[in-house]
Amino acid sequence: MKHNAFPIIFGFALFLVLSLCGAGYFDTIDAEASFETARALYNDRSFYSDPLRPDGMLYAQRADGQSVSKLGLALPVFYLAPVALGAWVAQLLHLPERETQEFLITFVNPLFTALLIFLIYTYARSWSRRRAALGLSLILGFATLLFPYSKTAHREPLLALTLFACALAFHPSPARRSRTSLFWAGSAAGIAFLCKNAIVVPLAPLVLYGLSTKKREFVFFLFPFSVALFIQGAFSYFTWGTVWGTGYSEAVTTFHSSVWSTPFWNGLYLQLFSPRSGLVFYCPLIIGIGLIAAHKIKTKSFSHFDASVVAAFCLQAMLYAKWWAPTGGEALGPRHLLPVLPLLFLLLDKENLPWLWRRFRVSTVLLVVLSFSFQILHVSVKPQQFWTLEQYARQPLPYPPWATNLVFFMQKWKRAPEIYAGNVGLPPMRPVDLSPFETLQGFNYWWMHLMRARSLEKTSLPNDSEKSAPEPESVS
Repeated sequence: MKHNAFPIIFGFALFLVLSLCGAGYFDTIDAEASFETARALYNDRSFYSDPLRPDGMLYAQRADGQSVSKLGLALPVFYLAPVALGAWVAQLLHLPERETQEFLITFVNPLFTALLIFLIYTYARSWSRRRAALGLSLILGFATLLFPYSKTAHREPLLALTLFACALAFHPSPARRSRTSLFWAGSAAGIAFLCKNAIVVPLAPLVLYGLSTKKREFVFFLFPFSVALFIQGAFSYFTWGTVWGTGYSEAVTTFHSSVWSTPFWNGLYLQLFSPRSGLVFYCPLIIGIGLIAAHKIKTKSFSHFDASVVAAFCLQAMLYAKWWAPTGGEALGPRHLLPVLPLLFLLLDKENLPWLWRRFRVSTVLLVVLSFSFQILHVSVKPQQFWTLEQYARQPLPYPPWATNLVFFMQKWKRAPEIYAGNVGLPPMRPVDLSPFETLQGFNYWWMHLMRARSLEKTSLPNDSEKSAPEPESVS
């Protein structure tokens, strides 16, 4: 295989695998906020939307009654292409427009994750052979939470991609000390900021490190980042009347609200070590990276760049430790740590990775196998996708989410018709037999979503015998 063709083939293969394991639908209301904004941009050329399910945590209302998403400006812009394509496909194939657009949007995060894994490969390739770099990037991409989160519609994959790209440009490797790399780092940091303003907290130590090592060329970073700051400031001014407006109340932004109610140390425990939600349980591979960090400190090879990376991770964990949902709600592990998780991969290098292999070969293999098995489990099933089951709708999940996943994984083929109940106001989907698929369930989601989209219009039209029947009362 020619070397110039390998990156294209590798990147396409990554996107294909991640897409085949994709969800095909939104499994959280969080995703709808950016989707509604993208639809408003496409239909009305406006960031102000009229959401189907307004939620005070996701939307803020202006004085004129219009709703504005609190989830940033960047992700709706990336959603514009699938929204426009979905409108065209829906018209061409006579499909419901909204469901078709939603389906196409679920390919965005697989694309972001594929790009991130490719960047991890380029980093590993700078200090190792191609086969070793390929294997390491696949392990770090598919044996960590990056894999299951690629099938969600959350904004964390985009944040992880942009933060890693920014940090990679600041790496002390001579090959990365170019003005072009700084410009792209500034662009990545700007996109991250427009996606989530609070990302400036973990971004700060990375920027300070870059400023301390590349003072003369740092203007090439500041220019695109300043453009992002200007865009956010202008939008806030015209929306809220002040450049500091975010849609959140002052009590939230000044840490005086009840949403900052979790005890600090308990929040850290929930994010890192809790059997229910801790990173150690959802991504056991992190233990190996921790051993490498400890070894670098012991051997005094822990550089200022390493310190900035670890500081970014710690600041993110500390920021959300007091949040009312430190792990991001009933998510797969600590969702808020996903953007900074890939930064820890930059602690790996050609000196310390061989040390880990020599000293802890068997343990390292076990960690990789265990971590990959967990991700396969999380890609196959997810508690949120089963909340419509009657026995779980009335009470919290009886086990930690990863254990619940295992239970559902073992019995999902028996409960297939119950898994997806129709949403309120929409006709129920036709039962689909899931028994042929007993591992990666992404194919199931594709099929079920397409079947739902195709049958939605037919089932929504009343039959002749139903025309005289009274309309059912709405469920409040």
